[in-house]
Amino acid sequence: MKKIFSMFLAMSAMATMAFAAQQTVDCGSTVTIKATPKAGYHFVKWNDDNTNATRQIENITANQTFVATFAPNTNTKYTVNHYLQNITNDLYPETAEYTDNLTGTTDEATEAEAKDLIGFTAQSFLQGTIAGDESTTINIYYTRNSYNLTWSTNGNALSGNYTKGSIKYGAEIIAPATPTKAGYVFAGWTPAVSSTMPAANTTYTATWEASAHTAYIVKHYQENLNDDEYTEVLSENMEGTTGTNTAAAAQEYDGFTAQSFSQTTIAADGSTVISIYYNRNRYTITFKDGPKTITKYENLKFGATFDLPANPASYEDEDAVYNFSSWTPAVSTTVSGNATYTAQFTATPKYTISAIATPDGVGTVIGGGKYVSGSQITLTAQCDDSCYEFKGWSDGETSASREVTVSGNATFTAIFEKKTYTITIESANEAQGTVSFE
Repeated sequence: MKKIFSMFLAMSAMATMAFAAQQTVDCGSTVTIKATPKAGYHFVKWNDDNTNATRQIENITANQTFVATFAPNTNTKYTVNHYLQNITNDLYPETAEYTDNLTGTTDEATEAEAKDLIGFTAQSFLQGTIAGDESTTINIYYTRNSYNLTWSTNGNALSGNYTKGSIKYGAEIIAPATPTKAGYVFAGWTPAVSSTMPAANTTYTATWEASAHTAYIVKHYQENLNDDEYTEVLSENMEGTTGTNTAAAAQEYDGFTAQSFSQTTIAADGSTVISIYYNRNRYTITFKDGPKTITKYENLKFGATFDLPANPASYEDEDAVYNFSSWTPAVSTTVSGNATYTAQFTATPKYTISAIATPDGVGTVIGGGKYVSGSQITLTAQCDDSCYEFKGWSDGETSASREVTVSGNATFTAIFEKKTYTITIESANEAQGTVSFE
């Protein structure tokens, strides 16, 4: 009779019985046994330390048990997917942003790690068990961070549909319309504006360059004539660079002197005003008659008026009569500077009117002398000798008293003649006697 033996095969994963099989064979038979590891595992050895996964058992003469030992692979693959939250909503894309292909020991826990991603915060997640068939997948989701976006101008209010407030990382940034600030020119944002939201609270600050065309005003005031107040006579619209000094300049006005003034810093808002005041100059007006001062006006304001003094009196000497004719230089009664006016006289020469009587000693003529041209004088002939009588003038005039208009030197001679008488002698009787002159 044949002996029949039982062959017992056992598979062990590190001494843990996972599967068993038996087969009855004839004595002396040969049996082939095979150890096949599952996915994620590998064969180690049989319990008799044979390391051939497939082997023959020959000349079987007894019941035998063979135990195959397996061990988990240490390079079993698993996948870690990283999903980043969308910008426009709170959902996640179907395709992972990053995929990590890792390996580990079958049936042990995965060792997935969240990435340190700028602008994202990883959500909590659970590790999984590494499947031998390498199907294990760990999904890690990242919430997109939001950061505060502000704009600082130190200028006028911003305008336009621009991005501000709590903004998701990576969202598009729309800058405001170009800002404005009185007296300055926009020079850009600091830091430079990113096209998308950075991973930090961000403030963009407007930078400015001082405008070279900032307006300011220079006003000019002249002292009034009749009081000590001032009246604006000119307003100049000027330009300069914000924050620098004004470049105001005094004007040249006849009869005025500018007071000192200070430049000032040009205000950005165009409110700077420089006021320049001009005092009226004071002058002295003198009227002279020769070396003698007859009238003096002192401390007269430029533009003031004054009264002419009375004309100096006429005077004469033996040769002429001097009558006031004018002031030199010509007088302007409106003050425009220091001035000295000197009286001018017109000399009217005197002519000699000689009045004589002839013959000498018998008469006189009253009225002769020196007279200016045009004078009307009276010449009167007087007889001083009773034996003489006035007969007339040498120019034929017969009136003893006459009017003469002086036009030059002249001699007027009064002619006197002796009186004559007739003596008559008669004889009362010529027969009786005669008469005669001896």
